[in-house]
Amino acid sequence: MKKGVVTLLVFSIVFFGASILQAGKPDKFTVTGGGQGLIGYCADAGFEVWEDVTWKAVVKNFYNKDGEFVRQQIHWTVEGVVFNYDDPEYSLPYKNSAYNETYDGETGEDKIAGLWALITVPGYGSIFMDVGLIIFDADFNIIFEAGKHQWWEANVDALCEHLAP
Repeated sequence: MKKGVVTLLVFSIVFFGASILQAGKPDKFTVTGGGQGLIGYCADAGFEVWEDVTWKAVVKNFYNKDGEFVRQQIHWTVEGVVFNYDDPEYSLPYKNSAYNETYDGETGEDKIAGLWALITVPGYGSIFMDVGLIIFDADFNIIFEAGKHQWWEANVDALCEHLAP
């Protein structure tokens, strides 16, 4: 091994190793679930729009040297369908959603980054997309956002047309 690499390695261990060795070991576990719920209403057609999703969360909890919770990182994957509640055969699949969430135990901030939702209607393309970064404060107020977040601008008419019998 070259002298410069050894020096850098020793330097890194001296300066960074102490803090790494003092931190508690993170917990890592996986949780899965799913369910159905009302997400909208097609007023003109007179039916409710529901979703049926399954999700997987790979969770890591981090602790300080005293064993106190510091932060949580979660990698989410979600799949599912949106459907006409009265006629469930009229449905649209979710594209594979994958995003990362980081919760700061000290500030209460929650950061979500990635593809949270994407619904595509044949003939219309993407009608609802939530992708990018959103940061919430401890009271769940948005304090920063970047990307495309179509919570209120989705093409609901196209969705209702596709889900109508």
